[in-house]
Amino acid sequence: MILFYIFGLEQFIGSGVIFPTVLIQLEYGFATASSTYCLTFFSRLSPGFCFADGLASLALLRQGMKIGSSEGYFGWNFTGGSICYLAVEGVISSTESLFLTKLKRV
Repeated sequence: MILFYIFGLEQFIGSGVIFPTVLIQLEYGFATASSTYCLTFFSRLSPGFCFADGLASLALLRQGMKIGSSEGYFGWNFTGGSICYLAVEGVISSTESLFLTKLKRV
């Protein structure tokens, strides 16, 4: 967040978009921390992709390159989909990590 402020990236910290940006970063941390043990995520739904896609959507919307949604910044085509996928990935990879750790001990 500090780097966004220092470099003047208003598309990520400007009016109305700071909360989605913070939420994407928190969800990214949650999803990544639990999936680092399980390096089997080679699909489009990886935490890194969702993080970058959410931030890119905010930037494109701010620059007028993405058409607005009636749902605002949390619309499925903006940050909503990325936030949901990150939350699901965090839960799934946490469960997978616990399962594999338990299996390793047996």
